[in-house]
Amino acid sequence: MRTNRHAIIAAAVLLAAIFGLVFHQIQTARVTRAALEGAARKQAILNAELRKRRISIGQMELEKTRLINALEAAKAALSRSSGDAEVRAQQEVRLKNLHAWLELRNGSFYRKLGLAPDQVDKFERLSIAHWMRMQDIVEGARDQGVSGSDSVVGLLQGQENAQFEKEEASLLGEEAYQQLREYDRTLEARTLVSGVAGNVYYTSSPLTAEQGDQLAQILAKNSASYQQGGDAGPNDINLATTLSQAAEFLSPTQIAALKNSLWASDGSAKLWTALKSLTDGAALPTQVAGK
Repeated sequence: MRTNRHAIIAAAVLLAAIFGLVFHQIQTARVTRAALEGAARKQAILNAELRKRRISIGQMELEKTRLINALEAAKAALSRSSGDAEVRAQQEVRLKNLHAWLELRNGSFYRKLGLAPDQVDKFERLSIAHWMRMQDIVEGARDQGVSGSDSVVGLLQGQENAQFEKEEASLLGEEAYQQLREYDRTLEARTLVSGVAGNVYYTSSPLTAEQGDQLAQILAKNSASYQQGGDAGPNDINLATTLSQAAEFLSPTQIAALKNSLWASDGSAKLWTALKSLTDGAALPTQVAGK
C-alpha cells in the first residue's frame, strides 16, 4: 500500500515536471515566434523603404538621361540650322556684342595681368562657350517641359560651372585665376566706382586710378556679403564707415559723386534715410534733396 502511494507520488511529480517543461517550451516558442514576426515586419518596412529609394534614384537617373539626350538633340538642331546665312549673321553679331561686353567688364583685369591679345581672345571665347552651354541647358529643359529650378537642371549647371572653372584655371594659371575670382567678387563695387569716375571726369577733381582702386577696396571691405564670402554689393555696405574712410582721400566733389552713385544704386527709403543722417543735405543729388 505504501509502495503504491510512493509510486503515485513519483508519477505525479514526473507528470508535473513534464507539464512544466512542455509549458516552458510552448512559452519560449511563442516569444521566439513573436520576435521573428516583429523582425519580419521591420524587414518588410526596410525593404519597402529601400524599394522607394531605388525607384527615386532610378527616376532621377532616367530624368537626367532624358534631359541630356534632349540637350544633345537641341545642339544638333542648332548645328544644322547654322548653315542658314541669316542665322550665321545673327550669331556673328551676338558674338561681337559679347566680346565687346567682356572687354568693358574685364578690361582693367586684362591690363592688370598684362594679357596678350591672343590670351584675351582665348579667355573670352572660353567664357562665351560656357554661357552658351548654360543657355542650352535651360532651353533644353524648357523644351522638355522641365522647370529651370528642377534638381536635374541644377545638377547639370553645377557640372558645367565646375568644368568652366577648371578651364579658366588651366588657361590663366592658378595665381591669375585666383585674382580673377577676387576681381569677380568686387566687380559690382568697381562698377559703382566707374560711375563716380564718370561723374567727376570733367570737374577739377577727376578720380585717379589709385583713388579708384582704393575706393573699390573700401566698398568691398564694408560690404556685408563680401565679408561673408560673397560678392561686394553697394546695397549692403556700411555707409557711415565707407563715407568716413573715403573722405580721407577723396575731395568734397568726389565725395558728393560717391553719395550720388550710392543713392542711384538703391533708391530705397532705407538708403535715403541712412544718407540723410550722414550729411546736412548740401552735397546730396538734386533729385534726392528735393524729396
